[in-house]
Amino acid sequence: MGSTHTPEPKPRRLIPVVKWNKFHPWPTVNGLRYYIHNQHTNGLAKSGAILRVGARILIDQDRFHAWVDSQNGVEGATS
Repeated sequence: MGSTHTPEPKPRRLIPVVKWNKFHPWPTVNGLRYYIHNQHTNGLAKSGAILRVGARILIDQDRFHAWVDSQNGVEGATS
């Protein structure tokens, strides 16, 4: 009997807005806050990249980058 091995799901990297620039040079924290403030008009709200835990706002790094790609018409981007 062969065993099937399902790969472990990749853990999500959730980054607090205030620490975003420790991991990524773009956008700046202020720029990220602008995107969050306008998330219902720019499509970011539908991306699932913004998570709120109490007063803290976390960014799902992979979903945010997929949203950026979708804004630029990159193939394979999720919307």
